[in-house]
Amino acid sequence: MAEINLRDFYPHHTDCIVEVSDEIVATLRQAERVESNYTRRKYRNKAYYSLDVGDGIEHDALFPPLPSCEIYEKRWRDELLYAALDTLSNKQRKRVYAHYILGFSQTEIARVEHINRSAVSVSISAGLRRMEKFLRNSL
Repeated sequence: MAEINLRDFYPHHTDCIVEVSDEIVATLRQAERVESNYTRRKYRNKAYYSLDVGDGIEHDALFPPLPSCEIYEKRWRDELLYAALDTLSNKQRKRVYAHYILGFSQTEIARVEHINRSAVSVSISAGLRRMEKFLRNSL
């Protein structure tokens, strides 16, 4: 039998000496060695960076930078999309933008504009047909 101080293993405890078997002491010491070895390996391999520090490491890991050709294609598609939106009437443009880009439902748009949902649906459908025609002629 051996005595251990619980404060060594549980920092929130005050000093509390407990008598435990030698097997438990050996298990606790082994866990301490494993934790110490992990900390040492982490330091040696420079793996101690936190992804929560806000220095961009997490963003770069999750979203690697796009190749320049993909950046160009995305910019080209965006310009083409906005050019197609510019061909619509002001009401159609606002409704299509609100529905597809901002994510509002047709019912929400109708409620905000104080009109019938079917009018919003017809307007959005007509706007999409007009955009499709513009995009077919542009390509």
